[in-house]
Amino acid sequence: MRVRWCTRLCGKNKVVEFFERLYGEVPTNLRNIPKNGFPCIESSEITFLEAVISNEEIKKALFDMTPLKAPRSDEYYALFFQSQWDTLGNNVCQWVKSVFEGSPIEPELNNTLIVLIPQKGSPEDFSQFRPIILCFVLYKLVMKVITNRFKVIFPRLISQEQAGFIAGRNIFDNIILAQEVIHSMRCNQKGRKWMAVKLDLEKAYDRVSWDFINASLIAARIPFFLRNVVMSVISSSTMQVLWNGVPTQKFKPNRGIRQGCPLSPYLFVLCMEWLGHFIHSRMEASTWDPIRLSRSGPSVSHLFFADDLVIFCKVEIDQARLLESVITLFCQIFGHKISEQVFTLMEVPLKDMASYSRELNMVYRGWGQRLMLEKPLDSREMVNIDGSWNLDLFRVWVSEEVINRITSIPPPHPDSGADRVIWARSSTGIFSVRSAYWSMQKDQWHPHDEYWKIPWKYQDGAVNSNPGAAAAGVVARDHAGNWIMGFNRFLGNCTPIEAEIWGIMDGILILLNKGYRQIIIVSDNLEVVQNLSALDSEDSGIAVLRRTQQAPKEILDLLQADKANGYFM
Repeated sequence: MRVRWCTRLCGKNKVVEFFERLYGEVPTNLRNIPKNGFPCIESSEITFLEAVISNEEIKKALFDMTPLKAPRSDEYYALFFQSQWDTLGNNVCQWVKSVFEGSPIEPELNNTLIVLIPQKGSPEDFSQFRPIILCFVLYKLVMKVITNRFKVIFPRLISQEQAGFIAGRNIFDNIILAQEVIHSMRCNQKGRKWMAVKLDLEKAYDRVSWDFINASLIAARIPFFLRNVVMSVISSSTMQVLWNGVPTQKFKPNRGIRQGCPLSPYLFVLCMEWLGHFIHSRMEASTWDPIRLSRSGPSVSHLFFADDLVIFCKVEIDQARLLESVITLFCQIFGHKISEQVFTLMEVPLKDMASYSRELNMVYRGWGQRLMLEKPLDSREMVNIDGSWNLDLFRVWVSEEVINRITSIPPPHPDSGADRVIWARSSTGIFSVRSAYWSMQKDQWHPHDEYWKIPWKYQDGAVNSNPGAAAAGVVARDHAGNWIMGFNRFLGNCTPIEAEIWGIMDGILILLNKGYRQIIIVSDNLEVVQNLSALDSEDSGIAVLRRTQQAPKEILDLLQADKANGYFM
């Protein structure tokens, strides 16, 4: 990738160009909007909205504002107007009322600053910044008055699938419901398959079409004088980007709503209601099959999470095509587009994933998707042709810590046969009372000095032939001879040296996880003992371990530190 440095002036011009394109006008197709059927307010609610704006209403809106929220360039916080209300109250109320009576907001008061907040540690382009809008307090006061009225009527106007910003609802309700639906889909034993499609509307607030906002307000029967204030304020605004602490040149947007404006969430929710309306209309026409959790329970077709949404339908090509047509219509009207980075198909069989993604006009990236597999992986999928672990596969599913543990285990090999239990205390690998008796006699413990505080670890590796089927066993005791832990496991085909080394590594890893840092290793394999004890030899114990090509890094680091301190015996 070629990188070109630019000057401050060049950077300032580039950021202005980016936001001019982002807020630039995009043709929308409003001819396909249904003429009726969209939820609208009742006559009593229209009367409530048409009521004359009162001084008490304006004062309440002002005192509802956060006192010390980020100010505009004039540096007047809401706290200033709140603390000086007795002096400024009448003038403020008079100005707000004049706006609702048709007077335009002064251009300077309708100019906003854009502050860029990085969404990741090292942003690579302007799209990876979140634009936060700084508005004048008086501008926000006008919008806050409208917001307080919308708060009253929106719980009945907006469908239950939307929980964000609606009084009496909590977005966590939708999260819990979505989890229950996904759980029900996974536990479904009746053979009917459902899919859940998670979508993210890219730069949702910034791409809303002004024409569509106006059409939504008209469809909901919002009174003309409120609609006129909203649209005149939105369409007459200007913007500047705060770049290195200095505002850029002004530019005029042609779409989008401002993050930081009190009314913006309610306008966005109202516009999003159209998508729910499209889905409900197709459910009524019996072309959309929603999921039903029980016979008498409600059907669930979609859930909203601010600018994210999850849609549920049957796993059928016809349903996928219907879903794609609804989303396409919605995006054309809105001026939105679906974010390619955040698109997820859940509960669709892997063999069908490509075809469904194609019908939804999305790019399927194979194993890049985190999907629940319907069947366990076969060992052939976990191991490469050369016999090593398929780490690229594991990195899709598990963390690096788990991968490090996997690499400490010898991969399965076809020649090793099925896993089996081997008794390490006999040459044949078969348990006998005699071998157990001699093993007990051999392991009789005679405690050493009571001041010795270092754990002792015994291990042994048993191999059927050289090389052959092998197993390793480990016993660890403390300074008083008390049992700490013990285990054994089958290793597959390897040499006696490798079996002994695997026993050492397993024991050290477990003791390391238990918090021990000083360990004395006791082994009956002379070659392993000599190599681990040879501090100056190139073929040291560390080199022996490296020959296995599977030693976890943390064990190697531990052995190096212990060897430097003389803890090997």
